[in-house]
Amino acid sequence: MHTVQIAKSVVQEIKMSLLLATPGPDTPTTIKNYLEAAHRHYDAHLRKTGKLPPAK
Repeated sequence: MHTVQIAKSVVQEIKMSLLLATPGPDTPTTIKNYLEAAHRHYDAHLRKTGKLPPAK
């Protein structure tokens, strides 16, 4: 696991997004889960646009 520094404004934005999110089985419930989901989404986007090689 790595530690990262995140601006307070970004943390507040994530907290607000978590509070406003529609509950569901795939809805992240913690900042860590939110960041992991965002990373998966961005990774998939980069692969789809050809900026990363296809996943194996």
